[in-house]
Amino acid sequence: YPLTSVKDDTTQEADEIWRAWWALSVQSPDQLRHRMAFALSQILVLSEEGELEDNARAVTHYYDLLYHHGLGNFRTLLERVTLNPAMGIYLDMLGNKKPNPAIGYIPNENFAREILQLFSIGLLRLHPDGSAVLSAGGLPVTTYEQDNVVGFAHTFTGWNYPGTSGDKITAMIPRPGDHDTGAKLLLDEAVLPANASPTVGTCNAELTAALDIIFHHPNTGPFICRQLIQRMVTANPSPGYIHRVTSAFENDGTGVRGNLAAVAQAILLDPEARNAAPRAQTGFGHLKEPVIRATQLLRAFHAFSHAERNFGSAVDLGVAIVGTQANLDLIQPLPLTNFTINSVLTPYTVVDGYVLAPGNNILVRSQTSGAENGLYTFTGNGNPLTRAPIADSAAELNQAWIKVVAGTHEEKYFRQTLTVTTVGTDLQKWDEQTTSNTRRRLWGMDTTPNLTQTPLKAPTVFNFYEPNYVYLGHTGQNGLYAPEFQITTETTVVNTGNWFYDLARYNNANATTSAEPFTGGQGYDHGGAIKRDIKLDLTPERALAADSAVLVDRIAALIMPGMMDARLKTLLVNYLETLPEASNADKMKRIGEALYLISLTPEFTWQK
Repeated sequence: YPLTSVKDDTTQEADEIWRAWWALSVQSPDQLRHRMAFALSQILVLSEEGELEDNARAVTHYYDLLYHHGLGNFRTLLERVTLNPAMGIYLDMLGNKKPNPAIGYIPNENFAREILQLFSIGLLRLHPDGSAVLSAGGLPVTTYEQDNVVGFAHTFTGWNYPGTSGDKITAMIPRPGDHDTGAKLLLDEAVLPANASPTVGTCNAELTAALDIIFHHPNTGPFICRQLIQRMVTANPSPGYIHRVTSAFENDGTGVRGNLAAVAQAILLDPEARNAAPRAQTGFGHLKEPVIRATQLLRAFHAFSHAERNFGSAVDLGVAIVGTQANLDLIQPLPLTNFTINSVLTPYTVVDGYVLAPGNNILVRSQTSGAENGLYTFTGNGNPLTRAPIADSAAELNQAWIKVVAGTHEEKYFRQTLTVTTVGTDLQKWDEQTTSNTRRRLWGMDTTPNLTQTPLKAPTVFNFYEPNYVYLGHTGQNGLYAPEFQITTETTVVNTGNWFYDLARYNNANATTSAEPFTGGQGYDHGGAIKRDIKLDLTPERALAADSAVLVDRIAALIMPGMMDARLKTLLVNYLETLPEASNADKMKRIGEALYLISLTPEFTWQK
């Protein structure tokens, strides 16, 4: 269930990333794999912010690397990340060239620095239990110096697109002419010898040697494993916990180093993660980051997209380059010489003169004979239009939707709303639709404004927060790390609460009458009675809503098992008992109030 499995490859808008991410994170059954991928995305950071803005395919493909290899071997993952063109763009390895003293050019050091500092070994030498190695003088020992960064930067010269610059999916390949020919100092005095005549083979051999040195460095295990524990279980794992997981990284029991499946197993099955006693210790657990809180609630109550449920079965015909509202003689060549783009007229419905290329599809929707409406393919100047193969059958046409674009105008969406049995005989009617009636908006949630966190959109390569962040106050005074508190302020607490308020209260996904409008939810706002796109399926809870105590027990079992004490339960039940429960609308309000209030409690927001 990778992200690209639900991607529409004809679009590149950033919203496509989060449509795919939320749909799979909430609905797919392989949650451990997605959970691992999300954790790794906050260590091996790549972000849609900056150079990768509106490059949905590139960003989702990168996340798919983490998904596919997140339970594989870390060495393989490290190489795939290194050669990924999106990462090459993000951290400037793509197109990095050998030194040129004549113009004062030196290789870019960005990726070389981050693969060491953030992706593998960190700044300070570590023992297998994550504690710092100290010098004879009692000071921390660094893992590398600037000369090592320079050596890796020169090793990483010469890699570029395998073909066209538009291919941000296929792994980069070396161009020997751009690869540095000098000797290169790597880690722990390892040196790659000079090579005056590099080839594709020797470039790849140098890359392999460099990544092997990083992979086998004694820091890699404890540095990566500690952060994975922080993401999965607790912000302050004990040295013993880190050592046990590091041991699994170093040897999975069969002699294999870097087996991330063994690492995940060690993290989640460790006594410190499974037993009750550690929960009572000061500082155990961690604040759930907003995205994790959101996915937990959405999964627990079988959230779904209204657009997906109601429009998701319709055929996606992709993109038509130009749409026309004028009647055309379909058996005559399309008179391109008479076409000029006229932006004064309604954009996209009248596009006289757009320069077409063979293979472009045209949505014809204003024929005198409605049976001639439909999607046609332009095969070349002087040729009549022919029906597009993707839309020449009834099954492909009924309720089908298409995006129409032209020039620099904003796209529009059209839907075929009549029942077609025989193409060429039955009428077709292509109505302009708001995006609420297309699959373009299903699972559309950019959560940056409210949750201060959107997957694959970290503000910097340092993630949304740093693993060693210390929150001033009692936690900091007690020497505890609190990474998630770096994005926790008075403002974000209120905004996150508002997000859960909108999701939970009056979320009448089970509405049975028009008197029970869909007034709650999250995601795209369809307007009207539907309102927000993302709904919760609260059918089981509705049957229990009249009994407040039973309802609270049900919700607690789903989203905070073992965390609700008698005091909290009494407070919730007493409040819910003040609310009416006679009608379905009353019951839905009770459920929404309970969900919203529980979402604000420390018992839900803190993982123990």
